[in-house]
Amino acid sequence: MGDVAFLSLFQVMPMDKSEFEDFTPFDFLEFATEINCNIQNFDSSSSSVKRVVFSRVYYAVFLFLRETLSHNTEYISNPYGEHRRLPNFIESRGPFENELNHELSDYVRTLKRSRHQSDYFIEVPL
Repeated sequence: MGDVAFLSLFQVMPMDKSEFEDFTPFDFLEFATEINCNIQNFDSSSSSVKRVVFSRVYYAVFLFLRETLSHNTEYISNPYGEHRRLPNFIESRGPFENELNHELSDYVRTLKRSRHQSDYFIEVPL
């Protein structure tokens, strides 16, 4: 894809904030599930589709936990280092028993690594 064609993608997708008002983290999860169930219907390679699915699942979980914890615990959402701070908070002061907090924080870290690999290491097969 040439540079001009790539840049034209952003002209096709105008950002209207009112379209995002009813968004929830579950929308990402629903979208990822729909893509994964219909992978055979995409013209793109299965690797590119799986990479999108990994990313959306991670953000569904991350956003759900961030919103839940910031409304129900002393966790304070802050965009600087939040992807590292959130699982650390869950592990040290999460809302569950210690073992469950540890398992949940490990799960978030595993999803983050998968998302990171799928987004940034395009030469690594999934």
